[in-house]
Amino acid sequence: EFNQLHQKQKQFGINQSQQQEVQSTIFCDYSSINLNCGCPSPKVAGKGCFGAALMQEPDLVRQLTTSMHEGAEGTMPITVKCRIGTDEGYTFTKNEYLSRGEEEEYQKLKQFVEIVASGGVV
Repeated sequence: EFNQLHQKQKQFGINQSQQQEVQSTIFCDYSSINLNCGCPSPKVAGKGCFGAALMQEPDLVRQLTTSMHEGAEGTMPITVKCRIGTDEGYTFTKNEYLSRGEEEEYQKLKQFVEIVASGGVV
């Protein structure tokens, strides 16, 4: 019987310049691979296209997940951790926050998910 408590997931925080590295990585002892598009930390997202900053680049995320799938030779699930929204394009003040429409935020998330999923990998 397979024990789900012993499943391991490999998580990547990568950008396009590291795409080739992912394709050549051997994924031993992992049950799935995850691309981190959720970290909002300036130490992560503020250093180029990493973490939550990747949510502004759904085509790149689709390419990266395809590379991850190919690197794993299609042998395990590829997942994407993302946020329900980002503050890209907004000044973070109370008034700016309150002016954001729920439908607009939902449409941004929906578009991200649809583009990433259109690659057929996640």
